[in-house]
Amino acid sequence: MYSNCLFCPSSLGRNRALEHFPVGRRIAFDLARGRIWAVCPRCGRWNLCPFDERWEALDDCARLSETALVQEATSDISLLRHRSGLTLIQVGRPTLGELVSWRYARNLVRRRRGFVVTMAALGTVSAAGLLGVATGGGGAFSLLGSFAVFRTVWELSRPVIDVTTADGTCLQVTAPAARALCFAPDESAGVALRVRTKNVGFQDVSGQDVGILLARAMPYINETGGTADSALSAAQEIAERGGTEGFLNSVASDAALHRRSVLGRGSQERRVGAIYKFPKNLQLGLEAASQMRQEDLVLSGEMRSILAEWRSAEEVAEIADNLLEPPGWDDFKRTHRSDRTR
Repeated sequence: MYSNCLFCPSSLGRNRALEHFPVGRRIAFDLARGRIWAVCPRCGRWNLCPFDERWEALDDCARLSETALVQEATSDISLLRHRSGLTLIQVGRPTLGELVSWRYARNLVRRRRGFVVTMAALGTVSAAGLLGVATGGGGAFSLLGSFAVFRTVWELSRPVIDVTTADGTCLQVTAPAARALCFAPDESAGVALRVRTKNVGFQDVSGQDVGILLARAMPYINETGGTADSALSAAQEIAERGGTEGFLNSVASDAALHRRSVLGRGSQERRVGAIYKFPKNLQLGLEAASQMRQEDLVLSGEMRSILAEWRSAEEVAEIADNLLEPPGWDDFKRTHRSDRTR
């Protein structure tokens, strides 16, 4: 296998993740047609791997793609990032269930474990502080407990989300306010969110700012994480409601769901559409759909260039493979073999 680009003199780079294809840091592959390319980091052109070196490398790519994170996908190709730093471009689109499971299931399980560990640690510190107060001689324990309380109050009061809206307003949102995020009742503005900010009070957010705020606030609402089954359930909800865009619009316009999710009692301001009171699969779905929607906007330019290079490389690969095994070659061999046996 060559180490430099066939279209420009640049090096294709090296990787340690693919045992049978160590060339390149950006690899494209097509399992259905048995093709693999090394993508040049400088000119972006796809360099086709020689015919006799593909099969073991394709097996390696298929194995790595099972544990890689899907960054973006179209009807033709998927962009994946492996933990080793290798970028994989897989020809063929994964199902939505695979997409959400690959990207979010492991993260949700990890988040759930982290939440349990954090709660256990806070409980231990609080118990130690109370023990110091009760015994009267545990100055260190009392100091530790006081520090834990101060730290908790500080974490709850500081802004964790800064969003600048389309009209230039800077919104500072604390963690408790992010967890209390609601859908705004004004349907004339389309999908809208209502949030309590630290600097300007209650604000309604609409337009593309909705996706930005939702993508950044949902991890606080889903801070307890989830299971692989809950991620799959969220994927099914997104698929049944027409993809990420259809899912967001459906949840935002579900008046019955909003009426069942009320925040505030008595003299407090009552707000309907409180997301933290939605069913768990909808909460996880909102996080996945909003983040995927934002990444679609960011990566759309990159994906357009990848698609163009793929189509060009596919034409070259078709010609190269046909030169190696022209149409009718199998019939030709079968016919001549039978002639020799006569």
